[in-house]
Amino acid sequence: MCGRAPACCRLSYASDYREIASRLKSEIADQTALNPATNWYGIALAQSLLGDFDAAAALATSRKLFEGEEANEAVAAAQVAQQRKAVDAAPKAVPATPKPAARGSSSLSLSNPDAFAHAPDAAPSIALPPVHVRDSAPAPVPAATARESAQTPSSLPSQRQPRSTPSLDVLAADIARKAGRFNDAIRLAAIAEQRWPDSHAAIDVHIQALARRETRAELNRGDWWLYLAQASAGLKDTFAQHQAMAEKFAIDGAWPSAIRQLKEARDIKSAGFYDLSTISARLRDFEARYKEEREEEKKS
Repeated sequence: MCGRAPACCRLSYASDYREIASRLKSEIADQTALNPATNWYGIALAQSLLGDFDAAAALATSRKLFEGEEANEAVAAAQVAQQRKAVDAAPKAVPATPKPAARGSSSLSLSNPDAFAHAPDAAPSIALPPVHVRDSAPAPVPAATARESAQTPSSLPSQRQPRSTPSLDVLAADIARKAGRFNDAIRLAAIAEQRWPDSHAAIDVHIQALARRETRAELNRGDWWLYLAQASAGLKDTFAQHQAMAEKFAIDGAWPSAIRQLKEARDIKSAGFYDLSTISARLRDFEARYKEEREEEKKS
């Protein structure tokens, strides 16, 4: 165990990410990946933690594969839904005396939607018979409904848009932020929250992006540092959480707590070289200011 996470442990931690990304790529190349979209997402996540700019390309590949698969599922579901809707919407004439089916006619009953649902991809093309609307009917079938009823499965792919997942949108915002594209990060985070209003991660990444912008613009806003810490905790970004809380405590004059938060951030083994340099410089500043404050208290 490396209690203070020295350089050797940090290098090992980064090596683990590279090894994971390499293994996931090998599974894709060997065609042994159970879900290539998931593999590409894992590659993007590992690369983002390493500060690799290729993370955006890997994430784009994951999104393309995932949404392609989801689109196929959406089309299949839309086919079944539309076929059921067509059957349910078609008024049925009730003849006084049942007549036997004509020879050579289809044995598929339009009143049985399950016949379509069991084989949506192979549903036969059937022309609906003329509909005779009784005088007592509440209203004729609207033209739009009639058009939908006449649709074949091949015309349905545009009925639903491909779905995504919060993880893809949240990671996209985080990659932009780590690349220094802060405006893009805020824009992507806002899109994530709009698309996934019930996702805590989407909400947290938006708050985090906004809080980072506000704290850069005005360092002495303790409320935004607190928002940043809370959002980072929700995203399990412990480094950013400790760093933000340190700034919040410093503004409040709670130097021991601020110093403790910076030391905890420094000991996170996944922290990069730039982050560690920033924390170390800030820690020296806080310790010096706390020492000065204590000396002034002794003099007074």
